[in-house]
Order: sequence, then C-alpha cells, then structure tokens
Amino acid sequence: MYATHFDRLVQAMTTSGTRRGLLRLSGVLPLSGALSSFLAEGSEAAKHRHHTRQHRSTNGDQLQEQGKKKKKKCAHAGQRTSKKRKRCCAGLAKDGNGVCVGATTAFAQPAPATACTSATCGGTSICLRGTCQPCDVCESGCLFTSVAQAVAAASPGETISICPGLYTEDLTIDKSLTLIGAGDGNGAGNTILRGSGTRQAVIIQSVQAVALERLRITGGATTEFGAGIRNTADRLTLTGCTITGNKATSSADGGGIANFGTVELINSRVTGNTSERRGAGVFTWFSSTVTLDAASRVTGNQASLTNVASGGGIFNNGGTVTLSSGDNVTGNTPHNCGGTVPLCSG
Repeated sequence: MYATHFDRLVQAMTTSGTRRGLLRLSGVLPLSGALSSFLAEGSEAAKHRHHTRQHRSTNGDQLQEQGKKKKKKCAHAGQRTSKKRKRCCAGLAKDGNGVCVGATTAFAQPAPATACTSATCGGTSICLRGTCQPCDVCESGCLFTSVAQAVAAASPGETISICPGLYTEDLTIDKSLTLIGAGDGNGAGNTILRGSGTRQAVIIQSVQAVALERLRITGGATTEFGAGIRNTADRLTLTGCTITGNKATSSADGGGIANFGTVELINSRVTGNTSERRGAGVFTWFSSTVTLDAASRVTGNQASLTNVASGGGIFNNGGTVTLSSGDNVTGNTPHNCGGTVPLCSG
C-alpha cells in the first residue's frame, strides 16, 4: 500500500515540478510522517527565501531611488544654477552673478563700480554712457581743436564727441550728425559753444536729423532769425542743453531758437535770451513743430516791451507747440507766450 502511494507521489512530483504543487499533493496523498515533515520544512524555507528576496528587492529599489536622487544634475563651472541644476557641483560655489565658479573666485569681492566724470576721464576723453570715451574735439591733444573742423570732416550719421572747454566759433551743421559734449554748465568740465557775436551761434541746414547733447550754446547775435540756433532740419533734438545769452536785434525774431522744422527739447533750458521783436526764447514758423518734455524749461527771456503779445518765452507764428504742462514756460517778459500755445499762461 505504501509502495503504491509512493509510486503515485513520484509520478506527481515528476509532473508538478514545484514544492507548491507538492504541498497541494500532500493534502491529497497520505504521506509518511518523515516525508510530510520534509515537505513542510521545504515549504517554510521557500517562504523564507521568497520573503528575503522581497526584502532585498524593496531595499534595492530604495537604494536605487536614493542613488537617482544623489545623481541629480549639478551646475559645472561657468554655468548658472536652475531648476534642473539646483546646486553647483562639488568644489564650486556661486559668485555674485549666480554663476558656479571656484570657491576662491566666488568669494572674491569685485572692485566697487564708480561712475565716470569729465574730471576722472582726463583732458582728452569724456564720460559717455558710463564709460570714458576719447574725444574727437578738445583744446589740445585730439584730432580736431575746432567743432567746425570735426563737422566738416564727418560723414552723415556720425557722432562727434567734444571735450570740456570753451569753443568760440560760428557753427554750421549741414549733414545729419550727433554732437555730444561734457555738460551744459558755465564752467570747467562743461562744453561751451560760443558764437563770435556776428551771426547765429549755430545754423542747422535742411537735413534729416541733428542731435545736440550736453552743450551750452551762447554768444549768438544777429539781425536775422534765431540768434542762438536757427533750425531748418526735419528733426532737431536737444538733450541736456542750455541755450542762453543770445540776442536777436533790429526787429529780429527768436533770441534763443528760431524753428522752421521740428524741434524737441528733452531736459533742456532756454533762458536769458533777448529779442527786439517776438519769441525771445523760442520762435516757431508756419507748419513747424516744437515739443517740450516735462523737464524742459523756457524761462527768464525778454522780447519787445512795446508789444504785449510778443511772447517773451515762446511765440508761435502758425506752427504747433506742445507743452507737457504750464511749468514749461514761466517767468518771461512781457508775457510767457504769444500766438497759440496751449497750457501756456501769463
């Protein structure tokens, strides 16, 4: 009987192939105590090995995940940290600009930045856009000693930089140019263009665009239009300029500026000019345009005292004058404005 059971067991074992299958058989076939015990032990061992494999697998997955976390990308030298590279690689640190560099470089303090001035730039350079730039014109040591010489030699569209100094000459600009000085004050460190007193200080011919920046224009005297500046350019831009001390005599209009084109004043002043007729500060002709930004001022100019409508500040003779506010034109005699000048009063 046992032999018959044993033969069946061997046959079942051959076809089952696994201990789990044998265990199922053990519940069906009557086995001897030893064999039953053997299979039970084998089952427990299998369970233990399965549990161990599961534990190792779980631990392995955790270690692998940790490894992935540790292997997050880092920023190398010269790179910035970002969402993907949240930190600098080993041995590097962020400098003041957030770039990963060697630790020694990162903690080195840069020299404090200082804004240049005409004084720090020296006698042959000006402070332009935060850096010292060589001048085209200066009293000595530059390519030109006269602004008129530099204008004559320049090609249309060029910029002429003018060092601090007093340049006494009558200037005619007959091409599209930009002239930049060192300042519009009345002393050392400023660029002063002073007319000879026999004509307009600056004549701007019929050209497309001229820009004057950080210049003081004075000393013009004429019996014609515009003692300081006579403009016929399509667009004249005055930035950080002062037009002062110019005289239109013998019934001439426009002590400071006579405009026959377009003029835009940006942070500029027209002051202390005189006219024996109209528009001691600014005179504008038919179809021409004058615009003042909020920082520009026309003040302290004097036109004909015998004509109460002479426009001590601005006289508009059929053109267009645009003010930012009434503060643009104040303190002129006999009145601030003549003709149609919106926002101007008194």
